[in-house]
Order: sequence, then C-alpha cells, then structure tokens
Amino acid sequence: MPRKTLLIFTVVYLLTCGLYFGWSLFVTEPGYPLDDSWIHQVFARNIATGHGFSFNPDKLVPGATAPLWTLMMAAFWPISGPIAAGIIVGAFLLWLALIAVYRISIILTNQERLAFLALLLSTVCWPLIWGALSGMEVGLYSALSLWGLYFYLRAGGIGDRKNYLAYALFALSFLSRPECALFLAAAFVADFRIWLKSENRSLIPWLWRLIPVAIILAPYFVFNYSITGSLFTQTYAAKVQGKGLIPAAMNGDIKRVVKSLSFYPYLYLQGFLISLLGLSPILFLSFVAGAAKMATVEDGLRPKRIMFLALVLLYVPLMGTFSPVLTATYHNLRLVDNIIPLIFLISLAGLFWPVQTGPLKYRVHLIVGGAILGLIGGILIFAKSFIVSHSARYLMQDFSKYTAKDFAISVRQVSDNGRNLIVMGIALLLGAYLCLPSLQAALGRLPLKRVLIAMIFVYCAAFLVFRAPYYANDVKNVNDMDKAIGIYLRDLDQGRSVAVGDIGAIGYYSGMRIMDLKGLVSPELSTAMIQNDSLAFEYMLHHDRVDYLAVFPAWFKYIVTRTDMLQPMRYFVVTCNTILADDTTIVFKANWPDSTGRDPRGPR
Repeated sequence: MPRKTLLIFTVVYLLTCGLYFGWSLFVTEPGYPLDDSWIHQVFARNIATGHGFSFNPDKLVPGATAPLWTLMMAAFWPISGPIAAGIIVGAFLLWLALIAVYRISIILTNQERLAFLALLLSTVCWPLIWGALSGMEVGLYSALSLWGLYFYLRAGGIGDRKNYLAYALFALSFLSRPECALFLAAAFVADFRIWLKSENRSLIPWLWRLIPVAIILAPYFVFNYSITGSLFTQTYAAKVQGKGLIPAAMNGDIKRVVKSLSFYPYLYLQGFLISLLGLSPILFLSFVAGAAKMATVEDGLRPKRIMFLALVLLYVPLMGTFSPVLTATYHNLRLVDNIIPLIFLISLAGLFWPVQTGPLKYRVHLIVGGAILGLIGGILIFAKSFIVSHSARYLMQDFSKYTAKDFAISVRQVSDNGRNLIVMGIALLLGAYLCLPSLQAALGRLPLKRVLIAMIFVYCAAFLVFRAPYYANDVKNVNDMDKAIGIYLRDLDQGRSVAVGDIGAIGYYSGMRIMDLKGLVSPELSTAMIQNDSLAFEYMLHHDRVDYLAVFPAWFKYIVTRTDMLQPMRYFVVTCNTILADDTTIVFKANWPDSTGRDPRGPR
C-alpha cells in the first residue's frame, strides 16, 4: 500500500473512531455499547486472576462464542483493566482488517483507485466503526478472516505456503467468530476441486493444511466436550435452541431441518440485503453488475473469483442454516462486518471496474430472475392472507399456540417479504442493464464517475455522523442499566447470588455468583427453562435459591408476577433505549419459603 494511501486512510479512520468515542464521552463515562462486551471482561478477569475459563470463578464453562478474543482480553486485563483494551485493540484490529480489504481489491481487480475507494468507503461505514469500538470480537475475526482470504487469493497454487497460512488464519478466525468456519469451508471446497482435476493427487499438501488447523481447533472442541459433553459452546446451545440444521438433524426434527435449509436462510438473506440497501442504495443496486463481472471475466484468477463470490453470496444464508439465532443484522450487523467491505468492493466493481461481462445469456438470466422475483413479490402482497392461512401450520413449530394476533403479524410479514422481493428483483434487472457496454462506457466518463462517487461518500458519511449519537446512547444505556445494577448489588453487601437476564456488566461489578436465566453460562438450565421462565422459577425454588433477581419484565413475564416470594427492591429505567432488550429492569430480593426443606442458599 502506498504511504499516501495509508496516511489518508489512517487519518480518516482515526477521525471516524474519534467521532464515535468522543461523542460517547459527552453523554456518559467510558464503557461499551453492548452488555455482551462485559461478558468477555468477566471471563478475562477470571482467567487473569487464576480462576480459569469461568464466568463464576473456578466453575469452568465454555460460555464465550469468541474464546480467542476472550483470551486476548485476559492478556491485556492486568495492564489496561476492562475497558481500554477492548476499545483500543478492537479499533486497531479493524484497521488491520481494512488494509486487507485494500490488498484483496488489488488482487481481484488490479485497480488501485478502485481499491482505494473500497478502503475509504469501508472507513466511513457506520456498522464497522460501531463494531470496532464495541469491545466485541469484530476487529479480531475481521482481521483474521480477511487476511486469510488475502493470502488464499495471493497463493500461486494449492501447494503454496501462503495457502497453508490462509488455512491457519481461517482456523483462528473460527475461534474468534464461529461463522468464520465458512471461510475455511469455502477454501477447502475450492482447493478440493482443483486437487481432483490435478494429475498429481498427493496427500502431502492436505497434511500441511489440516494438521495446523487440527492443532489450532482441537483444544477448543476438547474443552467444550469435557465440560458440557458437546463439541459446541454453551452459548450455541442456549441461543440456537435446536433450530439449526445440526441439532435439528440430531433430534430427528424434520420440520426444522426443512426450515433450516429453506425458510431461515431466506429470512437471513432478505434482512441482510435490505440492510445493505440502507447502507448505500447506489451500491446495493450495482452489486449484481459487479458480481456478474467477477463471475464472467476470463483470466487466470477466475476460479478464485468464483470462490470469492460463492463465499460472499452464501455467507449470510448459511448463517441462517446453521445458527438461526435472530438475524444477520443483529446488534448493528456486528456478526457480518467482515463481509460488508467485500460487498462494497463487488458493488464498486459493478460501477467502475473497466471490464466487460461474459456472454449475453448472463444478462438474460438476470432479467428473467428479476422478473420472477417481482412476480412472486406481487403475489405475496396481493394474496398475503390466503398464503398465511394455508402455510402457517407448516411453518410454525407449534401450530397449536397460533393466535389471531400471530396471524395478523404473519400477514404483515408476508406483505413485507413481497415488497422486499420486488426490491431485489429491481436490483437484478438494473444489474443486467448496468452490464451493457453503453452504460459501462457512460459510467467510465470522469464527470459522471465523480458525481456517483460523491453521492456514495456523502450518503455514507452523513449516515456515519447520524449514527454517532446512537453509539453514544448505547454506551449510556449499558452504563445506566446493567453497570448501575451491578454496582447497586455490590453495595448491598448482603447475599451471594443473583439470577439475571443480562449477565455481563452485572456479573463484572456485582461480585456475586450469577445464575444466567438465558443459559449462556448456566448449563444446568434446560432449553425448556430458557424458553419458559415459569420453569426457571421452579428450578430456582427447588434447586438453586438465589438471593436476588435482576430481570427485564418483557423477558420474564412470569417471574415478575411472583411477588409472593420476590420482593421488588428497585426499578432501573432508561428513557431513550437504543440497545437494551427492555427499558426497565426490576431488582428483586428473594424470600423463599422454608416448606420445601431446601437449602435457601442454593448449591455451594
């Protein structure tokens, strides 16, 4: 990267990060915009102070989705405490990740100006800046996965050492964010196809790949299995709750298997695409043209471009297949920040990469596909009630609990899906026409190019500034609610345990043993208890009598009614909620009856 490019990028990046962090300091004390960030800090403190990989000290639990980030935070915790390292290291790692985006752009397009555009556009993309300063693993998994992709694309063949390095980085990125396993899978499939076509099918290159990967990943799976009897973390079991393809297949749940292969991936993809439309309408509409260019340009890099496109296009749908927790847009897109710059690159290529697409048939396919999506979207809008009434019993996991309110919600969702399909159909149609030589020639003219670039950057920069107060308010919400509750419980200095829904800051500041009512670090709670708080209450009554509870009324509607045993002590309320699950948390003191003959202090 030229020094001038690096300098401009670094200055802009520091300004954007400074805008967000500085704005947060105007409204609250330093902190994180997400309670999950504090979960890593609890683990980090326990590791650093000799209590092992535990949330409650000395009780080992695989409760961190990003164990490599947790270990990194543990290394910095004695030096920087719980906040500085999460922000500084996270921001630095995302800076490294964006440099990888620049180098990937050079490899794929051989256009330095295009690579510079992709780099700067990513620097003013608000979800990336939010993620960099979130105290989460965003910068780490982005840096590892994107640098792995760079070395994979740079490698001369399947026997190149850069290829082996790419596999090692992909394995490390998996330990930083489990969805990054898709990078590893994409590389494996692409290399396996090349290997099958080669004359010398030696196994030695595969040993050089797989042995380091196994060495990196084996401790992770061994630790998980030794604690919970499962290869996966406790967080995966608690969040997915049997909805992913793997648990559904293992449980013989055919309905969920079908939904994991169709319904969930579609919902993930649709939500993600609509979010991209909000990030940059122009780039959303030019993405298809860029993908068509990369797929059809005939040169020596075409097989790797196909792998690159397959990875980008399938990444979000496969998230829905294997871990349908909520959506790909969860928590300001923090789960897909490594994919967004790659999509920007493809979209910019659709506008400004001076190459011609392949045969006309590709444009015909795009036009036909766009027309079909538009037709299906129209049908969904105009026949929404009919569709819901005839499909709900097949889509709902438990149709017996389907109410009139659920029907109305489903009708609205079908109508929204129809509208979104029409938007995607328009994107396909526009992509087909953007590939026309006449339009490509027009886009190559300097005045129009400057206007388009200015429009894209002004929109993204304006949205970046618009979202800065939201980041600041996210930090304030967590400080005013979760951190404040933790300090309140610590100052009570009575009792040893508390049951909570948000475990991070409360766990860090309270000093109490935490029972996690959402199951992330409490494997003793079954899936049924996580889904039904009345069962969780019965478990506490008969097996683990905590001293306090701090719960969202919206999450735990049954627990908050049990004022016969739970005495409300204090309400914590935020007035402008932008990140928390509920505006209110109620802290209860438990007054368990003696009639059950159980130890009121719970298990020791």
